[in-house]
Amino acid sequence: PGIRPHGHYCVPIKSSSRIIGVLNLYLKEEYGRKDKYEKFIISIANVLSGIIERKNYETALLRSERNSHGISTSLKSANRSMEALIESIVSILVGVSTDNKITRWNKTAEKLFGITADEITGRNLFEIGSRVSLEWDRVYEGISESILSNSPSRLQDVRMSLTDGS
Repeated sequence: PGIRPHGHYCVPIKSSSRIIGVLNLYLKEEYGRKDKYEKFIISIANVLSGIIERKNYETALLRSERNSHGISTSLKSANRSMEALIESIVSILVGVSTDNKITRWNKTAEKLFGITADEITGRNLFEIGSRVSLEWDRVYEGISESILSNSPSRLQDVRMSLTDGS
């Protein structure tokens, strides 16, 4: 006998000003078009829009968290590799911030100065002056050059001795 007489309500589901779906309801012929039905169906479409938007945000957030976890894992791995490389350097390596705080103190510095990284990190570079005799003018010049050029500086052949005579 074919398709019986019927009607449809087709209401766009909108997010901001873009259509993200369509709510399509099949109606028996006797229901006809009524203002109160339309308002109710539009309300349902608006609720669905909120649900869809929230789900899209949750999906995007999960994707972002997975990406940031991957990036974080990669950064941690790179950091471990960098730390291993720094610790393998046989020269004294001392990192100093712009306010003369020691930020890095490698194993070679520990051995030669007799001061562990834990003891010295965060302290002022010039606090070691009582334990180490250095060409401080050259050291300070190198630090200033590094700060001004925003790049590492290398000091070679800096004379040093421990104040205990060694």
